[in-house]
Amino acid sequence: DAPNLASPFRVIDGHFEKLQLDVPWAKLGSKPVIFRAKGLQVWVEPHDFLMDEVAPKKDQTRSAKRENKGNTSKSIVDQDRLDSIVRADTARKSALAVRKAWEEKAEYTLMGEQIDQDSSSEQKSSFLSRLVRRIIENLQLEIEDVHLAVKGCDIAAGVVLKSLRLSTTDNDGNVKFVDRQATHDAFLHKELLISGFGIYLQEDMTSEGTTNLEDNQYVLSPLSFEAKFRESDVAKCIEYPKYLIHSKLQSLSIKLSRTQLELSHRLASVVTPSTKIRPLFPEYRPLVPVSENAQEWWNYAFRCVGRLNRRRSWMEFYLAFQKRKKYLQLYKRHAYSEETSWLNGLNEFELSDLRRIEGDRSVGISGLMLWRSIADSEYEKEKQRREESSIVKRSILSNIFGSSTSKEKECDDIPITLSADELSELEGFTLDADQRLTEDSKYCDITFVLGSFQVHLLKSEHEPISSLDMGMVSTSFKANADGSYNFALSMLSLEASDRVTKNSFYPMVCRGLQDVNNTKKHAVHFETNKSSKGDQEVKFTMIAFETVASPLLIQAVKNFFDFSSLTATIPPILEVNADDLSDTLTDAIMDAWNGKNKQKQKWTLDMDVKAPILIVPENCTKSDALTLICNFGRFKVAYGTALPSPMVLDWFKSRQSSEKAIKFDVDHLKMEMNDLSLIISSIGEVAENRHYLSKIDVSKSVIRPLSFTVNIGIEQTEATPDDTPRTCIFGVLPSIELRLDPSQIKGLLRVAAQWTSYMHDFCGDTTPDDSGLGEEVTGAQGQAGIGELMESDAVSMDHLYMSMSLL
Repeated sequence: DAPNLASPFRVIDGHFEKLQLDVPWAKLGSKPVIFRAKGLQVWVEPHDFLMDEVAPKKDQTRSAKRENKGNTSKSIVDQDRLDSIVRADTARKSALAVRKAWEEKAEYTLMGEQIDQDSSSEQKSSFLSRLVRRIIENLQLEIEDVHLAVKGCDIAAGVVLKSLRLSTTDNDGNVKFVDRQATHDAFLHKELLISGFGIYLQEDMTSEGTTNLEDNQYVLSPLSFEAKFRESDVAKCIEYPKYLIHSKLQSLSIKLSRTQLELSHRLASVVTPSTKIRPLFPEYRPLVPVSENAQEWWNYAFRCVGRLNRRRSWMEFYLAFQKRKKYLQLYKRHAYSEETSWLNGLNEFELSDLRRIEGDRSVGISGLMLWRSIADSEYEKEKQRREESSIVKRSILSNIFGSSTSKEKECDDIPITLSADELSELEGFTLDADQRLTEDSKYCDITFVLGSFQVHLLKSEHEPISSLDMGMVSTSFKANADGSYNFALSMLSLEASDRVTKNSFYPMVCRGLQDVNNTKKHAVHFETNKSSKGDQEVKFTMIAFETVASPLLIQAVKNFFDFSSLTATIPPILEVNADDLSDTLTDAIMDAWNGKNKQKQKWTLDMDVKAPILIVPENCTKSDALTLICNFGRFKVAYGTALPSPMVLDWFKSRQSSEKAIKFDVDHLKMEMNDLSLIISSIGEVAENRHYLSKIDVSKSVIRPLSFTVNIGIEQTEATPDDTPRTCIFGVLPSIELRLDPSQIKGLLRVAAQWTSYMHDFCGDTTPDDSGLGEEVTGAQGQAGIGELMESDAVSMDHLYMSMSLL
């Protein structure tokens, strides 16, 4: 086929070690059809097909114009398209021949049972459909040793697959041929096993095309995947779903080094479309200069604008329909005129029209092959009907007086028109009579379990930077025939390590603070439900995560993803406008909200989040270094789960119109935040009580544990649903208590000064601050200066204390 202009790669080599299709023609009803493939290796390289399409053809057009100035005619069909059509047609005919042989063998064989050729067409069709279904249900795939490699730019990358196996099993998971009609089993079981799937990326150190896969540097380590599928034939599934899918991935490990990241950047810069001018929709682009045929170029511009705006004129659809209708008749006459008497051959003008349609690049080669298949099927249908109508039942009189052959020939010359049902059958638009599920049935139950997920960042092979370790992740989706569903996602644990800072008091910069007595509790859990009436419920819970700001790790990660030193740049493929995205999201929320109010649906939200605990240390290696512990407390959000607060109800009732009583409902949202605090302590004290942060002396906190509550009420009236609803907000902040003494102020300044220096290093800003603070706080003298300043004013600030209460 012609090259795919959207693909940034081209195939340079490839081969199969073994390709086998086992078809037991004599026992299709008792043995499975097995497709086996082994040793598929394909080598590709980056290539820009669009530039090949533009530059050479421009040069050819200009040279042809210089050589033949008087002759402006140009062949529409180029040699590449003709070759592609020939190859595609050969493959199409081969596939049709295999299918025809399949049907001839399968039509009369099933479990040793024979069907008469005189049987009705409905019986044969039903028989054949059952046979094909049984073959598909027991189809087995066995693929081994697949290797897709990318060469070029001194890069060796690729995808490997050790094995893939798809088979039919029984209830116990044993691979076997299943005859569900004989066993009266209402379930179909399938199993998919994938092993050794991985992605590698490294420098190309070999001049030949063969590499040892065991020595490859894998970005995605070879993984194993398992999935089981079960389908029910019952139209009423109350106790079990119609489709049941259970899948499991043992582990997913990503290991990325700085060298691999640079190689991926280099490869992406090559395969990413350049910013050079290139044609829009090359299939429409004329092959003649603008000066020779300006009308074609205006038509090309018009079609491009229509495609970009997603607007197509009805005339374009009508012309395409006419083109298809004309091509079907021309191709049928051209292909079968020598074999039949009722089809006439093409004259010069008709043959020219046929070649013109085949050379029209706006018609894909796959589309041409589809049209040819339809024309072939029309011819077979016409031939079959003519054979049936040509059988003359001779009676005694017809044997004596003979028969009229002129009428028969006249009948042969009359073209046969196919019915709408036959045409729809030819084009494959007939619908299967599947049994629909009852409304109270379960539709599907899909579960996926990821055993573990790991990400490792390395500066070099023996210099790790950080690693992310995620515990078991499980997700499930259950849907019913009435439109209701349940979706759940949970994560067991999450940890991130610091491999850069040596002898750090915080080797884990992120970890979940789970209860030591209940380590199986999920760290994150999200669940949403939707009823058949449209009512939705959302639940979200999360435990507290301790997050440490490690300066050396932050700098190492920043340098790891820094591409400023690389010469190759990647042009932006997708530019996202934040304002447009925000407007789109707002409109979507408002539409959903208005639909909820109009259909009287109920939404509920229950969120319980223990906010992260952020630790900002002066440094991570000294026990006497100070650290700030920002505990953001615990957030609770409840919407639609409880009655509105009395204050909200009283507010709406007191402002109800006395002239006309209006029935209204109130949507109530309650938000709570508890235990927000800011503590200054030493790293040694925090490290000793790291598993029990509640044991840290809260009396030393700058901000005592803070709590507040917000109640929001939104009116929903039945009389004026389009008006802006009345909204009331009641907030209660019991108290704000701040405590500042000289030691705490000194600690705040020390940590702030140190992190100011860090931020200058992160941003690459070496210019000192105008105030001179940067020079003071970068060294030991700066720290001593701050200490002396605080000690000199210790008498006046010894008992500085501020307490403020707001009710």
